Amino acid sequence: MLGRGLRDRFPSFLLRRLVYAGVATILLCALVIPIFVVYIQKEPKYINTEYGSNNDTRLDIAITVVSIDTVNLRSQLSVDFDPRGNLVTGTRPKLRQAISVNFLYKVFTFPQNSSALLPSGDLTVPFLVGNRRNYPFDVYEASFLLYATSPGVVEDEIIPVSMAFDANIQNFETAPTFHVQDELNVITFRVKRSTNTKGFSICVIILMWALSLGISTLAFQIVFLKREIQPPIMALGVSMLFSLPALRNTQPGIPGIGCAADVISFFWNMFLVAISAIGFIWTYSVTWTRPQPEPPATPHTVESPTSSATRKVD
Repeated sequence: MLGRGLRDRFPSFLLRRLVYAGVATILLCALVIPIFVVYIQKEPKYINTEYGSNNDTRLDIAITVVSIDTVNLRSQLSVDFDPRGNLVTGTRPKLRQAISVNFLYKVFTFPQNSSALLPSGDLTVPFLVGNRRNYPFDVYEASFLLYATSPGVVEDEIIPVSMAFDANIQNFETAPTFHVQDELNVITFRVKRSTNTKGFSICVIILMWALSLGISTLAFQIVFLKREIQPPIMALGVSMLFSLPALRNTQPGIPGIGCAADVISFFWNMFLVAISAIGFIWTYSVTWTRPQPEPPATPHTVESPTSSATRKVD
């Protein structure tokens, strides 16, 4: 009904094709542009998560996740320090007393009377939980302690700290949690694949299943339903064996073969495509028949002009 109505309204073939192209473009823009706008405007919920003391005299610490290494199961953090209140003295701000910041995996020490503009530091924190083989649903978790002290007469004095946790790593989402245990600040953060990464990976999985099921359906028709096979179809199966690994590797950050995404799709897809390619080649080889030899050519006698003239005289 729709096609007939378009033919009546747009009798020109070229004009109908332009209408189809325009409708397809509008639908595509209506789907792609809103998703792109939402992606650009989306801000991670974990940005600038603050925690700690509100005392005037405190040490502000800004922790930023710089990189995530899922191969070696560790994360790289950048740490910035900002002393406030009675920790700083003088018109040119200097530290009133030495400060030592302990992160369990590394200790930062700043001597007395040094500049209050403390240098940044790098910190490597290992992941205690996580396995790449669960890609794209792998989750990693790391924890570390944090406390700051200054030397006292009898024992070290605890310095109140305030923390800001910042993380915005491409293809990952990070969620920190803070709590105090025996006057020690414990920071735990979980890292997982971003929603965009999971969505793209699932789309690739669906695409590989569609390709493998399509070619296996064609192989079933050729092998069992005796559909005619053309020689180019054999190249389709073999080329698909090399195309699927390349398609699989387009998933962002995917580890080597053997992860959860491969168990869901890649192993089975390669099996279906390989069986289909074998079916194409085997069927073409079995159904081939030797062409019939051409019949021998019958000799033709050519009469000479002399013999034809002799017959006329007779």
